[in-house]
Amino acid sequence: MEHRSQKTTTRILSLAIALGLSTTAWSQDLQFEVRHERALKDHPGRVTLDERGVQYQQILTGKQQAKVAKGKKPPKLESARWEYQDIQQLWISPAKLVIVSYKDRKWFLGVDKEFEFFLPKGKSFEAAYAMLKDKLDRRFVAAVADSQSGT
Repeated sequence: MEHRSQKTTTRILSLAIALGLSTTAWSQDLQFEVRHERALKDHPGRVTLDERGVQYQQILTGKQQAKVAKGKKPPKLESARWEYQDIQQLWISPAKLVIVSYKDRKWFLGVDKEFEFFLPKGKSFEAAYAMLKDKLDRRFVAAVADSQSGT
């Protein structure tokens, strides 16, 4: 009896591991080091695109890291998450990503919030375009050329 239960446990564990590996293979997350353009001062950060939406996380600059290493209080870092159904428009070009949300700006009545992210020179959002072109409907605006196959 004990031997049979061990086999069953081993089979269940191997099935769980196989399912876990297959879901991680399907859920490909893309990360980009970006510059978030702001009115007064731009912020460096990281944009992550996954199966559910887009996430932005501000990161410390080298100057800020040096201040924190000296014992100063770290600044509050900005972060945001947008599920795909909460995005009014997602505009993508080779070096720029713009997210227009349904939230209004406080001081401009009726004007929606826009978040602009820029890649450093030599980088491209083409992998994000390939991931998003089938995921979003008319809210997706692409300024990236499709790759030509078979010419």
